[in-house]
Amino acid sequence: MKTTGIEQSDEARGIRGTLLRVDAGRAVAIYLREGAAYVAEFDGSRCAVSSATAWFAVRGRRLAHAQRRGEVEIVSPLPAEIATLLEQAHARMALPADLRPLKRLAGFFGGLAWLLRSLSATPSRSALIE
Repeated sequence: MKTTGIEQSDEARGIRGTLLRVDAGRAVAIYLREGAAYVAEFDGSRCAVSSATAWFAVRGRRLAHAQRRGEVEIVSPLPAEIATLLEQAHARMALPADLRPLKRLAGFFGGLAWLLRSLSATPSRSALIE
């Protein structure tokens, strides 16, 4: 088990916790935010937040086995960039349920607009053949 100390920034003071790096691209943050305990799993670019009790009931055993095998690096306190990601995840969770589909729809249309712009920027097939 390796331990790494990293300075905590002012913006991360609302979240206190520990980051456990399991393997490349995977990490688990166990932290307190506004008096409640949470666990966030990072897998590549994805971040899934759940309550600590629910997470440990389902996945805690796998983490304990990885720690026994020496595959876990402990980083305490949480790095500032992780705390920022966690705050963003909590902000997304705080959106009213009726606004979430609208946000997804806006993202869809933004992606569609990008696709149409990129298609109009490419030359037509007839121009490529000539």
